[in-house]
Amino acid sequence: SDVCSSDLDAVHCRDGAVDDFRGEAGTVLLSVWGEADGRAGEVSVRQGSGSTRLDRAALEAVRRWRFVPAKNGGVALASRIEVPIIFRLED
Repeated sequence: SDVCSSDLDAVHCRDGAVDDFRGEAGTVLLSVWGEADGRAGEVSVRQGSGSTRLDRAALEAVRRWRFVPAKNGGVALASRIEVPIIFRLED
């Protein structure tokens, strides 16, 4: 099963997965090609967090997201967006 899942506001990791990221925090800036059907197409790291594990977790989570596509005259369009993913330590 997945180590991390995501919703519109956050990436959530199972309790056991927290050990994988122990003591790591940072922001990953992703470049995402949002397809007209809402799927994430090409996803790449524009600016890494300094942690390969956090960067990979961000990529894997965003690839599963569904986006609301841009529209022009009611027609859905593919477009590139930047998505920051923030990993922070909480008690």
